[in-house]
Amino acid sequence: MSSYSRAAHRVVHVDLGIEADAPRRRRRSRRRFSVGVLVRLFFRRSLVGSNAPSSITRRRTADAHASPRAPSAPSLAPLVRLMSLSVCRHGAAAFPIFTSAARAHLRGVGVVRPRHPAHRAARRAFATTTRAEAMEYDYDVFTIGAQSRIVVVVPIPRARSIARSRRRRRRRRRRRPRRRRRRRRRRRRRRRRRRVVPPLSILTALPPPPPHLVAIAGGGSGGVRAARMSSTAGAKVGLVELPYAAISSATAGGLGGTCVIRGCVPKKLLVYGAAFEAEFRDAVGFGWDHGESAPTFSWERLIAAKTTEIERLNGIYGRILDNAGVDKFEGVGKVTGPHEVTVTTVDGVATKYSAKTILLAPGGRAWYPSIPGADLGITSDEALAFEKQPKRVLVIGGGYIAVEFAGIFAGLGSDVEIMYRADLPLRGFDEEVRQTVANNLEGRGIVVRDGVNPLKISKNDDGSLSVETDAAGVIETDCVMWATGRVPNTDRPDLGLKEIGVELDAKGAVVVDEYSKTTVDSIYAVGDVTNRVNLTPVALMEGMAFKDTVVRGIPTKPDYENIPSAVFCQPPVATVGMTEAQAIAAGHTCDVYTSTFTPMKISLAGRVEKAFMKLIVDVDTDKVIGCHMVGPDSAEIMQGLGIALKCGATKKQFDSCVGIHPSSAEEFVTMRDATRRVGPNAEKK
Repeated sequence: MSSYSRAAHRVVHVDLGIEADAPRRRRRSRRRFSVGVLVRLFFRRSLVGSNAPSSITRRRTADAHASPRAPSAPSLAPLVRLMSLSVCRHGAAAFPIFTSAARAHLRGVGVVRPRHPAHRAARRAFATTTRAEAMEYDYDVFTIGAQSRIVVVVPIPRARSIARSRRRRRRRRRRRPRRRRRRRRRRRRRRRRRRVVPPLSILTALPPPPPHLVAIAGGGSGGVRAARMSSTAGAKVGLVELPYAAISSATAGGLGGTCVIRGCVPKKLLVYGAAFEAEFRDAVGFGWDHGESAPTFSWERLIAAKTTEIERLNGIYGRILDNAGVDKFEGVGKVTGPHEVTVTTVDGVATKYSAKTILLAPGGRAWYPSIPGADLGITSDEALAFEKQPKRVLVIGGGYIAVEFAGIFAGLGSDVEIMYRADLPLRGFDEEVRQTVANNLEGRGIVVRDGVNPLKISKNDDGSLSVETDAAGVIETDCVMWATGRVPNTDRPDLGLKEIGVELDAKGAVVVDEYSKTTVDSIYAVGDVTNRVNLTPVALMEGMAFKDTVVRGIPTKPDYENIPSAVFCQPPVATVGMTEAQAIAAGHTCDVYTSTFTPMKISLAGRVEKAFMKLIVDVDTDKVIGCHMVGPDSAEIMQGLGIALKCGATKKQFDSCVGIHPSSAEEFVTMRDATRRVGPNAEKK
């Protein structure tokens, strides 16, 4: 048995069952016949969808001493098993084509995975162990869109039949076109009547299934994106996630992760619900009369509707992974080796899976300080799943989650206090933005306590809570919500990272390089577990970069410059680029443009609430390096400005843009006079 080798791939061994010194013209005629059959197969049966073969490469070998033997017909079960094992895992397939049952199944199963350099070893193993041992079979290698290869084994006539067909073709060339058409019709009828037995040896010679190319621990936004895109790019991917639950724990999670189940999505739904309260009051100023009181609100109905929507989205994430060909494993995942993940189901059954590359994407979880009675409070997980609305709420914290939930509870009718240790909320944001948010919180009826720290929480006889503080005495409330930050989720459940040499920082975050690789070469990490930029869209970006780096072999770094972000307090905050303090610290001399005004939407409502806009422009380059806004629709506006900053837009280009009038967004292109100049060379004109 001989073989054909090439640098890019190694093709199957094929026994043609003919003499090695057979006439060359016979082999040439066979090639034309076989290629013709394959072209009709791929175009008429649409085994690869709309992709047409971009090239057809023929590889053939011969063995003069092979002992011929007749194959027996395969069943449909191994045929389907062949497609799933060979095409999906190896990027190549060998299958019979001349049975009606085969055609029927291949029409529905014909999925072709793109080829990738990482699959070459598996492809070589497949090619060198698969043999077409029947004497009447030949093969072709299809390259589709230069991305995937399919090895197709097809029956061909014996050499004697081919020689006879060649002689007939020569005679037909000398006959009139009319007789040639008649003979062509007869030949087609004979071919349709010809019965060919497909080879069984192709089905029985497949190698064992290879391990996963990528195993992903965590089914949140980053993990699901990396899994889906890696599988689409040709990798065999397995994803481990805990069973679904509304409140996360060491044994409960769910596909979609924090963002979908207990974070961004349900929070935004509640923000929408809470915003109606102010709009009902504003409507009176615009001529609407709803009697002595606004419409009544039902917390139970809102939470039930939210839960239904979240369960729907959780199911969608599962179907997305199924459609992408990702293997899902439900249970607790633990990394037990550089190429090994152990999955323990809810029944306690542990199974080990091997993978060339492991991606960590377990996300983060809420954190609160260790003070007496801290466990009497709740986190955002429980706040989104309350069965009954608390009448009095104390929110402890001054970040994203704190100001958002303070606005939610206040808008839905609770008496809300917010307490933080700094002098302003939203640490890390522009100072003027922070001051505007603090003013708006008070304007919405929220009691703001700045510079205060909790010391102890105790439960009273009537079920209420007493919170002792260092600067505000004792605060009585019905519910304490901790919104004091989040930590990387590397120990709930224990991922076993320290045991295998993955380095963690002081906060428990996975230490990675610029390509998201950990200190173990085969293990990567994306999302909040790395504690870089803890935003859902950033996790998605990191997952895409992982796919390009690991699966496609194109080293790609996540781009953290000019990331837009929003805080859905009321009214919302949105920002992109540098703050004023960051620009000064980076050595920029900047012109700062600001605008404060009453939005037209509330101009007739009689409510005092200001919108704020700010542009930061580098004097030397005229580039806009920071945009900030507090006001209605700020998130929608800032997404477009984020594109402008990514493109390096200048203040001159902003000024040349015609504004949309009347709108709040037009203010960004109509600010002409700088409020101030700041930076190291601010005194120079």
